[in-house]
Amino acid sequence: MTVQTEQADQVQRYVVRPHRSLSWGGTKWLFFGFAVLLGTFATYFVLLGAWMVLPFFGLELAVLGLGLYLSSLSGTHREVIEISGQELRVARGRQGPKQVVTLPRYWSRVVLSTDPRGWYPSRLMLVAHGQRIEIAAGLVNEQRRQLAAELARHLRLGRSLPESHPRRLPAVPGVVAPAPQVQRESTWP
Repeated sequence: MTVQTEQADQVQRYVVRPHRSLSWGGTKWLFFGFAVLLGTFATYFVLLGAWMVLPFFGLELAVLGLGLYLSSLSGTHREVIEISGQELRVARGRQGPKQVVTLPRYWSRVVLSTDPRGWYPSRLMLVAHGQRIEIAAGLVNEQRRQLAAELARHLRLGRSLPESHPRRLPAVPGVVAPAPQVQRESTWP
């Protein structure tokens, strides 16, 4: 899995996606190459009189094709974590966001739980108001630890009390408040 970070217009974005060593076109060429190779062997044995090879040839191609397809499909999954303004947003999906969870930035915290014996991988979660969201499950422990540190740092940078919070100080007369931030609709990377 890889983590890609982007920053634009006060939006910090982390994209977590699996490594894809082979494109869809390359996958189709690989399948075609195996089909030709297996077809050559099947034809040779059919010419020798062992015609029972043909059903197994078809079964082998079907299993290989299904495995390559599922492998390519799992390589398109991604997780986008955005920190902008006063919200933290986690979107998951393949070609577009299928699941989107929004948390308040001020109340969100990053929790990295590790197994004390080291038998199980760590778990990275975002927690706010009793809601837990596990993120970056496909990363290795070191990458998960680095992502946790980055997320915690960016969450601390923007910590300020929300406008409706009772402890927030009232506006001082004669002081111009900063213009409100315009929420951008994020694009699916």
